[in-house]
Amino acid sequence: MVAHMTGLTKEIVKAAAATGRKFRLADHKVNGLHLRVSPAGVKTYVIMYSDIAGARRECVVGRADVLALDEARDIARSMLGDRAR
Repeated sequence: MVAHMTGLTKEIVKAAAATGRKFRLADHKVNGLHLRVSPAGVKTYVIMYSDIAGARRECVVGRADVLALDEARDIARSMLGDRAR
């Protein structure tokens, strides 16, 4: 999977399109929040974090067609805070 370092905006989320490969776009406001785009073009907000053993984990925040970017950021902050505790 390819991860692109870019800031997420409403326009970027809307314009993200299927490439035939799964990829992620990183948010610049909430460290760990990404927009994951499937090969079929399904857009999902996910958080990326390291567990207690140091393994990288991915957890779904919600589908981009259901959540606005600001809502996804709020939920991601809460989820990342829960994992930090």
